[in-house]
Amino acid sequence: MSPTTSDMPDLSDDILADLSDHHEERHLLLTAIRDRAPNGKFQMIPVDANSDPVGETLDLDVLLRESIVKKAQQENGITAFELPDGKSGSAIFVEALDTVVFGVFDDESLRHYCAAIVQLSIELFLSEKSQRNNQDLLETQKRQHKRRIGVLESSYQELLEDN
Repeated sequence: MSPTTSDMPDLSDDILADLSDHHEERHLLLTAIRDRAPNGKFQMIPVDANSDPVGETLDLDVLLRESIVKKAQQENGITAFELPDGKSGSAIFVEALDTVVFGVFDDESLRHYCAAIVQLSIELFLSEKSQRNNQDLLETQKRQHKRRIGVLESSYQELLEDN
């Protein structure tokens, strides 16, 4: 017997919610990076070529963005790029958000330090996100245990009354 459409779960809402979460998280990460590295211009380049970049307009054409994404995914850590206008930038692939953070820094002599600050900002952001998720899970488990204890206490009271 084949399942009917009504029996099958609707995954489109979950997928859209996940995409929306990634978009919101990209904005939050971008804000965190800007706070910690104010002397740079940053753009989040989603791995999905159909999604638009988030952040400052860096005048990166589609082919350049695609090459940045491809190279950043292959490399582990900070990847340096030379831009057509002579400036250099750094890219870091963030697998958890399916995006590449690309930054151009005002002071070329500090580019390596700024790129390290960006990488540390990403790690901090992802750690804080993980901690929030764990905290939410613990709160949920705490509520479930309190409910379970309440049910057991009422069952125990009923048993005492019956005896």
